Amino acid sequence: MPSYTHEAIVSLFRARATLASTLLETALGIDLPKFERAVLRDTNLSQLVPVEATADLVIVLGRENDERAVFAIVVEVQLSKDPRKLRTWPLYQAVLAAREACEVVVLVVTPHEDVAAWAREPRALGGGVSWWPVVLGPSEVPMAVSPVVQ
Repeated sequence: MPSYTHEAIVSLFRARATLASTLLETALGIDLPKFERAVLRDTNLSQLVPVEATADLVIVLGRENDERAVFAIVVEVQLSKDPRKLRTWPLYQAVLAAREACEVVVLVVTPHEDVAAWAREPRALGGGVSWWPVVLGPSEVPMAVSPVVQ
């Protein structure tokens, strides 16, 4: 149950929808895009209408005799530049981190250097937070110099 103090602070922001943006700009020095309105929306961030969020592969690392995850990897194979991925990759990371209660990386694997360069670019999520995946492109793959015979 939220405390009185918690609810009082929420009420201040609810009473003046522009309070958060004003404080972000004036008190914290964050540049916001120009806007004309601030609208309160439903606070329930559950997704009632299913949103497809299917990664190519999810790998969870753990220890013997312990069900807890110690690290997780979302593997995404990317053959071309797809702007939609720029918003779904951070979602994959956040959802898996919440589900497994561990650190998570998104590993983008691509055979194309231009796609690798595109994927490596930091993307602004807002509030001074940038996000980018770990990228394995052609320049990171070591060249085989001799065949390995087993």
